[in-house]
Amino acid sequence: MTASGDSRKKPGPPGSGGPDELEYQRAVRRAMDLLAVRVHSTHQLRTKLARKFPPAAVERALERIAGLALLDDLEFAREYVRQRIARSPRSPGLLVHELRSRGVQPQTAAEAVASTLAELGLTEQDLAEQAARGKLGALAGQEEETRRLKLFRFLSSRGFQAAVARRVADEMPGSP
Repeated sequence: MTASGDSRKKPGPPGSGGPDELEYQRAVRRAMDLLAVRVHSTHQLRTKLARKFPPAAVERALERIAGLALLDDLEFAREYVRQRIARSPRSPGLLVHELRSRGVQPQTAAEAVASTLAELGLTEQDLAEQAARGKLGALAGQEEETRRLKLFRFLSSRGFQAAVARRVADEMPGSP
């Protein structure tokens, strides 16, 4: 207890080993552990750290991690786009929307989608065809018009423009 009767610990300056410094060090370790599992956006990492650490420790930890070049929203976004394209293709617009919902800034999200598609040599049409091929197995044995309609609706739900979805649904062969 202090002379004023306050039993709370007083924060120490950085590097002093005081409570603030210990929280900061724990936050950095936790951030490193999270990043060892998978890449995170700054927003995602901030949210996870904020559950266990005070705001000042979180912000200092994020600055430290960014200073070590371990936190890069553009690289996070590019990796997210690559994984989405490989597992569950969506339209470029929906990919940008998903990145925004993960805390990526609009310009960074748009740049990541555009550069990743260019790097992979893919267009919106290519993504729609890839998504359609993945869906065809579930539509096997259905009448041609029913298959086209369901494929169009599926592609629309993945964010593809109506013209692209219609063209792919009309041109896609009836069997996988």
